[in-house]
Amino acid sequence: EGEADFITTRIGSNAEFTGAVFKKRVSFNSTQIEGGAFFNAAFGKDNVIRPAIFENEAHFTWARFGSSAVFTGALFKQKANFSGAQIEGAAFFNPTTFEGKVDFIAAKIGGNAEFQSAQFMQDVTFYNSQFKRDAFFWGIVFNKNADFRNTSLGTVFFVHPELRFEGEVDLRGCTYDRIEPIQFWKKLMEKLKPYDRQPFTQLEKTFRLTGQDKLANDVYYKRRCREFWEIKKNNPLAWITNGFLWLFTGFGVKLWRLGLAIALILAFGTFVFHHPGSVESSQTAQLLPMIGPQPEADTVVSLTGIEAFWVSLNFFLPVEIPSGSEWKASYQILWGVRFNTFATILKLLGWILVPIGVAGLSGWLKR
Repeated sequence: EGEADFITTRIGSNAEFTGAVFKKRVSFNSTQIEGGAFFNAAFGKDNVIRPAIFENEAHFTWARFGSSAVFTGALFKQKANFSGAQIEGAAFFNPTTFEGKVDFIAAKIGGNAEFQSAQFMQDVTFYNSQFKRDAFFWGIVFNKNADFRNTSLGTVFFVHPELRFEGEVDLRGCTYDRIEPIQFWKKLMEKLKPYDRQPFTQLEKTFRLTGQDKLANDVYYKRRCREFWEIKKNNPLAWITNGFLWLFTGFGVKLWRLGLAIALILAFGTFVFHHPGSVESSQTAQLLPMIGPQPEADTVVSLTGIEAFWVSLNFFLPVEIPSGSEWKASYQILWGVRFNTFATILKLLGWILVPIGVAGLSGWLKR
């Protein structure tokens, strides 16, 4: 009925509080239990499940459990503090309801950590905690914010359609070996706040180590898109440059966009310079010796489709190539625009898109 104080208590075997009810504040700070600790629910004589209930604050700061810690079915109505707690075996919070704030700051769990169907009604922090084996968050509900900063885990399991993140998730500095199922990463990154590059690079690294290069590229693209909007206010020039990279190369992982854009531009150029009178002999071509009679000066030149393509490509590339170099755009007009203006536009587009393509390709090769 009153406060329960187990501070620095030493228990040489198991500690069983199955179905216990703590009406007031309870403290197990610095308690050492050589065996397991059981705060799980119990079946009454009437076959009714009676959970262990903490009606006030519960503190397990720097407590040490020599084996497993079982809180299956427990109910914490106010703050629960496991900061610095050390559990040598597995930790069972499946399911456990936390109605108040929960701290697992610098906690260490040597075995699996099971939080199946647990509910966190307020903020929960796992800051700087260590899960030496796997962590199971099946069907868990985070109604507020979840802090995993500097947390280290083995494989993290998020399997269950009922798993929900209602608040923000802070993954800065969080490391893990694998994440299951792998498709859950999108939902996890959508809740990431504040933004930081490390959670994305950690996830990308994890996928690459497991041979999931396609997913790793997707994570990289997601990160670059997030950064693209983050820098809009602080660095408009960089935002414009990154905008071109996003649009035409997908930041190096969607290079087909650039290929499609170039193909459309060259197709348009081929169509334009296929028109009669669109080109005339360049000065260099006129200086070359001609075989056979020269055409009259007013002769209208009409290129074949392949010739028009080479002319278009020569105008587009920042450097000159032999094919199409014997022609220059004329001053004739098509749709109210001179052909040499079309050539200028192609050249400008080439100066913009070719360097972007090189940058995108070099980034792809670097990854």
